[in-house]
Amino acid sequence: MALARGADGLECDILLTKDGHPVAAHDDNLSRISNGHITKKISEMKLEDVIKISLPGGVKINHLRDFLAVAEGSAEKIIFIEIKKINFSNRLIEAVLKEIKAHPSANVVIISFDENILMNFFVKNPNLKVKIGLIIGKISQLMNLEQFLINYDCVLMGWDSERFWTKMLFKIAFNCLAVKKQLKNLDLDRIYTGIASNKKDLEWFKKRGFTKIFSDTMAVIS
Repeated sequence: MALARGADGLECDILLTKDGHPVAAHDDNLSRISNGHITKKISEMKLEDVIKISLPGGVKINHLRDFLAVAEGSAEKIIFIEIKKINFSNRLIEAVLKEIKAHPSANVVIISFDENILMNFFVKNPNLKVKIGLIIGKISQLMNLEQFLINYDCVLMGWDSERFWTKMLFKIAFNCLAVKKQLKNLDLDRIYTGIASNKKDLEWFKKRGFTKIFSDTMAVIS
């Protein structure tokens, strides 16, 4: 649906099933996104059981291979794969790398809040041609954007469409003279911001030179 509305790419979190398959899902415990109807954890179920689950609205949980296939062969469509610290394991990295290698034409960016996780991808396969992006989750990190852009292919501002205070803190930080000065000297084409939850937020970032904007809200995309 997002791609049909003109989105340039998609982002997903990755979890492992009990039998070691990587699937695109945010919550291991499905209670929240199933409105309490499913209390099992993805990590406790085999893939064959996970793909049978039907969430509200008929939403299914996809294997990573299916998620990658959506954008395979289309360089302008980017797939961001987020690895969270709570989900991290060598087993997960190996499973993700296996699927990426099986879809060589997919434009993939591995992202995480945790720099150690990102470095693990280099260690596991230094010759793998995959972009790496750091997600910034602290206001103080904004002052190190220049160094982060040296270390990584891109930088992503931590997004949050629900917690109002997070948006306000980022807006306050971006309005500081020191941050404004730094942004003028940076390649904004490699800086993604991901906290546009409405059209007003979208326009706020566009006016400040950002062209790479994440949103969890379909109305913003269309």
